[in-house]
Amino acid sequence: MSSRYMLILLCLAALPALAGDERVDDIFRVWDADKDGLLTPEEVPDPAVFEKLDRNKDGKVTREEVEMYLGPPPKKAPPKKPPPKKPPKTKVPAKPPRTVPERVADYLRRFDKDADGRIEVAEFQGGGKTFRIWDRNKDGVLSKHELKAYVADTLAQARKRPNPGNFFDLFDRNRDGKVTRQEYSGPPEFFRRYDKNRDRVVTEQEMHPPKPKPDNVPAKAPPDGPTKPPRKSLLERYDKDHDGRITLEELHGAAAILQRFDKNRDGVLTGAELR
Repeated sequence: MSSRYMLILLCLAALPALAGDERVDDIFRVWDADKDGLLTPEEVPDPAVFEKLDRNKDGKVTREEVEMYLGPPPKKAPPKKPPPKKPPKTKVPAKPPRTVPERVADYLRRFDKDADGRIEVAEFQGGGKTFRIWDRNKDGVLSKHELKAYVADTLAQARKRPNPGNFFDLFDRNRDGKVTRQEYSGPPEFFRRYDKNRDRVVTEQEMHPPKPKPDNVPAKAPPDGPTKPPRKSLLERYDKDHDGRITLEELHGAAAILQRFDKNRDGVLTGAELR
């Protein structure tokens, strides 16, 4: 019998205490027959258990004696704090294709050395013959109005015969790295030429597919001594707003770099021109 009632006490002692004394309440609910708040030998079925509970040996067990026997209630573990939420990544809005006035402003920033708002023949990058065509009033300089007409005509000619170097700059309106049939406004034959899989979308991969590696070519042995780390691409170094283009402002005025790589002479470097 004693082992049975000791088991009851152990089970009660293991109960978590929500209000601090529910374990004691359970013991008195089971054994305190007359509900007087005391346990007598007649109410506790096992004398050995009563002897353990009656610490002062006065023939009765109080709530305090039961509490002393059971010990302090187990402490609740503090609730786990949820991990802090990461702030959502803010997507950099894509820049639409530059307008003609924006291109004219870029051209002036690049080549108008004396900052007088006009382009002289020595500053013009399209050649003397082209300069004379667009110098409508034959005053030896291209005014802003004449330069605007020149840039607009250059864009119109580029749209008639787009090439891999200017295709996305001309037609990728939302700057997502692909040109849909709805975005494209040039001759249909060029779109068909670049749309290799005929899904009515031209992507960078279609325009510049990776070159297949020839088979059975032995790998080059690394040179002796430490090797230099690879140089970062110009796009990675200077494209601060991550729109896939580098303007003269992002190059910090380094017009020589722009002149070297700007194949279509539109005043901006694209990923295709830097390959």
